Amino acid sequence: MPNGLFTMLGFGPNEVYASGGYSNLSGVLEKYNGSSWTVIANSSTVPAGNMTVGGNNPDSLYLVGEGIFHLHDTTWMNETPSSDQYLVDGIALTNWNNVWVSGQYGYLTHFNGYKWFANYPFLNLSPSFAFVSILAFPNDVFILGNTDNSTYFIHGQ
Repeated sequence: MPNGLFTMLGFGPNEVYASGGYSNLSGVLEKYNGSSWTVIANSSTVPAGNMTVGGNNPDSLYLVGEGIFHLHDTTWMNETPSSDQYLVDGIALTNWNNVWVSGQYGYLTHFNGYKWFANYPFLNLSPSFAFVSILAFPNDVFILGNTDNSTYFIHGQ
């Protein structure tokens, strides 16, 4: 396995995914089938940079990094809202119509099943601020954010 993997997602001991990036910032997504690892996406197939994997089942995988990519059958579709330009660090979802993505500058966007909403003006934060991790439930979102010298915890409903 390559160095630089930093996220895992699993749906059982024979369906485990690991993602991240090599030292030169190219991303990779690998799948464990119970006995071996196989690369199923890399920077040549999904231009996501350092990749973070998310999903609520094997048929609904997302990769985020330098954009938001969703697996449709065997094709990775770019679902990044056209106005978005930030590096993405976290993804959380409860189902196909409740997807949250977070990243640098306090970036936060939500997919409701039909469109992405990224207009959260109360989160207009400094360049040193990043939402590094996100956790979603049907009616709640928890966000962990960092600046150069502080950590923030945000709970939204």
